[in-house]
Amino acid sequence: MPSTLRQLLPHFFAMFVIYGIVVIAVYMVFDVQSFWISLAIALGIAIVYPSTVRSLGVEPEPWTRD
Repeated sequence: MPSTLRQLLPHFFAMFVIYGIVVIAVYMVFDVQSFWISLAIALGIAIVYPSTVRSLGVEPEPWTRD
């Protein structure tokens, strides 16, 4: 179990950082602060990030499909 967490933690941290950067950029550019926009950004990153990581071939072991 600790091995799984150790493999996933960098990816969760990367998604968190990407989310923060995108939300700040959207808020600065469009000057709109809304829960729904933040939620849409979070869902978009949660869907796109794993697919991108898999296509680059750097997915952690727990994400591989056997």
